[in-house]
This record gives sequence, structure tokens and C-alpha cells, in this order.
Amino acid sequence: MSPSGEPSVLWCAPRVGGLVSVVWAGEEVRRASLSQGTGASVGSASLLVDGILPDEEAAWDSSVNVWWSDSSAFVIDLGAVRVVEHLMGCVDNNDTYLIEASEDGESFVELVTIPADVGEIEGGMDCMSSREDHPECEPALAFEPVRARYVRIRAIEGDEAYTVGELQLEFGPGNGPPVDGEVSP
Repeated sequence: MSPSGEPSVLWCAPRVGGLVSVVWAGEEVRRASLSQGTGASVGSASLLVDGILPDEEAAWDSSVNVWWSDSSAFVIDLGAVRVVEHLMGCVDNNDTYLIEASEDGESFVELVTIPADVGEIEGGMDCMSSREDHPECEPALAFEPVRARYVRIRAIEGDEAYTVGELQLEFGPGNGPPVDGEVSP
């Protein structure tokens, strides 16, 4: 929760050198790194966390999305272990995506799978939230809160034209900004 009692939502603005600035409760509190695993993609990985949601039904290869056709994975370093309670993901509607969490960056556990057959969009990008009171709520995305410093997203099934436009995370109580305000890459 933020100091005002509102949920803490992670969103980022692009920075130079593959780093993104994490904004919490309206204040920049640290830098988090966003790295791509093996594979090749089109579009900067920072688009995954830039706070810009693609339009529903937008083309998968829109300039606000990252797309790929292999086993690429994208990892977000939150800078500290946090309790992730909800998420919003904007993905190509006809592929299946796995979102995983890790405290150490080595051992990942499934947070949630976004199946190709959920959501209300029949073609193009679809944004879905795990939060019950969100207008884009998708019950299939519900998960138990989990402690994580690293969050990874990757496609696990589909047409080999995989796309993510945005991944937003919501943290639970006691997840205020770290005291030092900096994270080493």
C-alpha cells in the first residue's frame, strides 16, 4: 500500500541503457532493470513496463508492443522482495503466456498462466487484470499473493507471433519504497 493507503502499482518509464524507472505512489523511488533472456525480439523490452496499454484489438505488431517468435523470456527486477497481489497483462489474444515469480532470480515458480482462450477480444491485443474490481477482470488470472523480486513473462504456446504490450504489478501492504533508493544492475 502507498502512504495514502492506495494499492502500490508498478509502472515504469523508459530509461537509457536498458534501465527503467519504477514509480511508486507517484514518486520515483529506485531504478529496476529489465532484461531479456535468450532469443530475439522486436521492440524495446522497456515497452513491457512503460505504463502504456495497447488499445484492445490493436495489431500484435503495433509500435507499443514487444513481439517475438522464439523462446524469449523477459525478466523484471523489482529491486527488492515484494508481495505481488495482482497484475494486469496486455497480450496477443491467441497465445498462452506464463508469468513466473522468484525471490532470487534463479528459481522461478508459476504466478499465473494467461491462456489463449480467455478474455473478450477475438483478434489482436487483449488487456486483462487479476483484480476482481477492475473493469478488465479475468477470473482465470486470479492467484495467491507471492513474494518476489523478479517477475518473468514468456510465451509457452501459440502461433509463434507472440506479443506483450504491458505487464503491471500491484504490491501488497508493507511494500513501501526501499530506504536506499538504488538498485545495482
